[in-house]
Amino acid sequence: MMKLTRLLVSPLIRENREEYKVNKEVIPTLPPWFHPTLLGYSSNSIRQYRTNEGGHVREYRDAFVYHKDRFNPETHPIEHIVHDTEILYSLFTLGMISVVFRKFHQNNRKKR
Repeated sequence: MMKLTRLLVSPLIRENREEYKVNKEVIPTLPPWFHPTLLGYSSNSIRQYRTNEGGHVREYRDAFVYHKDRFNPETHPIEHIVHDTEILYSLFTLGMISVVFRKFHQNNRKKR
C-alpha cells in the first residue's frame, strides 16, 4: 500500500516546505472543505484554494499541489506573512500594507 501511495501522491520539497502533488487522474476534484481564494502566490496555477485550518492548494491543468501553512492568511494575515511567506515577498507585502494604511489615515485626517 505504501508504494501505491507514493506513486499517487508525489512529495515535493520546495523552499523548506513540504508540498504534495496529486494528479487529477487520481483526484479529479477537491473535497468540499476547500474554498477558492485569491490569497497566495499563484506560481502559474489556474486557481488556488484554502481550508480554514491553513491548507493551501494550487490547481494546475493536470494536478493539484498541496501544502499546509502555519497560519491562515484569511484569519491571521500578519502571522502568515511573517511565518509562511518568503522574506522578500513578506517585506514587499508589509510595505504595501503600510502605504495603504498611511493613505487611509491621511484621507481621514483631511475630512476632520
